[in-house]
Amino acid sequence: MSEFYKALVRRGTRTQCCLMPDWSSEKVLKDEEALCLDATLYGNVARFINHRCSDASLIEIPVQVDTPDRHYYHLAFFTTREVAAMEELTWDYWH
Repeated sequence: MSEFYKALVRRGTRTQCCLMPDWSSEKVLKDEEALCLDATLYGNVARFINHRCSDASLIEIPVQVDTPDRHYYHLAFFTTREVAAMEELTWDYWH
C-alpha cells in the first residue's frame, strides 16, 4: 500500500518526539543514539494514516536495507483485508 517516508530525528535535535522504551533494537542505545520516526513536517501520504486500536486495515512490515555505509529499516504497509474505495486507512501502531 505504501512505505512510511519520514524524517529520522536524533534525540536532542530541534524536534521533540516520544521515544518508546519498549521498541526493540539489536543493542542498547545511548540517549544520543536513540532515533524516532517523525513525519510531522516531512513525509509522504503514509503520514496521514490514522491510529485505531482494533480492526485496523493496515499492518507494518519492517524491511531491512543494507548499504555499504549504513544499516536501517523502512516500514512498508500492507492491507489486512479488502479495503473499499474512500475507506479510511488505519494502523494499530501500539500493538
